[in-house]
Amino acid sequence: MDFGAVQMLKRDMLIDFVTVMARLLTRRGNRVGAMFYGSRVERVIPAHSGRIQVLRLVNDLLKRPKLDKAPSRT
Repeated sequence: MDFGAVQMLKRDMLIDFVTVMARLLTRRGNRVGAMFYGSRVERVIPAHSGRIQVLRLVNDLLKRPKLDKAPSRT
């Protein structure tokens, strides 16, 4: 997710998308959660509703480390 156009990385688009979707879903009391994984599950955020939950999701996405470089395909 750390590659893309000069103006906006796919990572930034992902964070924007998650923010909008989570906000739309929680407006009516729906609950949202997340699971961060790579080769294993690294973090689970249990589903909750409300503005604080949306901020928690966005904050955790922003804190994820960026990759140094794209993995090579062999």
